[in-house]
Amino acid sequence: MKKPNCEYHPTSIKGFTLKQLAVAVGDLRYDKKAEFLSHLSDKLQADSKDDRDGNRPRLAGFLGYAAREIKSAQKQILRCWGICKPYMT
Repeated sequence: MKKPNCEYHPTSIKGFTLKQLAVAVGDLRYDKKAEFLSHLSDKLQADSKDDRDGNRPRLAGFLGYAAREIKSAQKQILRCWGICKPYMT
């Protein structure tokens, strides 16, 4: 089996535990949280394409599915923003 190319797969983000990062993202205003989710979805979709091009169809499929699920979550957060936006100062 060919050894995978794992040049850049960090296991943490400097200055944050993963729980702290989740809380920080969770505390963002809804419009910014939706923007973050959109960027994350786009990144996973790009990874999916790269894996498809690299002849890893199973991984590509799961990444594409995850990207679509996150895009769906982004749409729900935008609905939350629509409710809260009139009350934001």
